[in-house]
Amino acid sequence: MVKFDQVRGYGFVANDAGGDDIFLHVNDLEFDKHLINAGSVVEFEVEDSPRGPKAFGVSLVRRPDTAPSTPRISTAADGDEVLCDFIPASEFSAEVTEALLGSVGSLTGDQLVAVRRAMIKLAEGHGWLGD
Repeated sequence: MVKFDQVRGYGFVANDAGGDDIFLHVNDLEFDKHLINAGSVVEFEVEDSPRGPKAFGVSLVRRPDTAPSTPRISTAADGDEVLCDFIPASEFSAEVTEALLGSVGSLTGDQLVAVRRAMIKLAEGHGWLGD
């Protein structure tokens, strides 16, 4: 990802094949626009438009602040060791917010913040969050 303006709803992605950057519109994202920022890695298809190449079917591969972390080892109920990935607290917070807004649209801002804090505390207590 090169640049994306969340307010205007468009941006440009680097062309891996070289040449000009490729136009990207918010309507072609297959994920929430708040998850994209400079340095995000995305996959997409390209179509011709009257103004030049345009990305569509855009999926998020990785955000710059969510570089793969070292998996931790957890013990399952049966005693087996299981590898678990960490999720950055900022990403977890954003996903919780989107889930709450999408499922209970009548939450007030204060209620949303209180539930989100409780969820983050729970996740921290289980060691689910990392860098």
